[in-house]
Amino acid sequence: MPIFPIVFFFLQLSAAQNDCTPTRCSDQGPTIRYPFGLKDRQPPHCAYPGFDLSCSPTNTTILDLPNSVKFQIKAIDYKSQSIHIKDPDNCFPKQLRDLNLSTTSFNFSDQFIYDFSLFNCPSKGRDSYYLIDCLSDGSSFVYAFYTLIT
Repeated sequence: MPIFPIVFFFLQLSAAQNDCTPTRCSDQGPTIRYPFGLKDRQPPHCAYPGFDLSCSPTNTTILDLPNSVKFQIKAIDYKSQSIHIKDPDNCFPKQLRDLNLSTTSFNFSDQFIYDFSLFNCPSKGRDSYYLIDCLSDGSSFVYAFYTLIT
């Protein structure tokens, strides 16, 4: 009689491990495996808390961060423990206004850290600043001035 619970335990453990098979949102998307998990396609135990990814309606891989900040995952490098992100709306500075990584397990790579200052100007300025088109409109122009933090 004691052999059945042991066999059942191993069968249940084996089944639980199989449902965490690496997956993708699309054939071109990054492979998603632990510590990441894919919401609605894998059980919650397949991901480390806060490392849940999702698939967009167009099957791109999405990272949802607090304050409704969403990034498209272009690549995941499991060896270097880094992810390469892209803003799905092509306006990264707009996303940065609400970005707060202090409540997540993520941080920016210290390889390329810049200090940005944004300026809203009533007229078009010189070429010495970087124009942020996606934050500008016909009556005001947003420029970024940045320096590399060393």
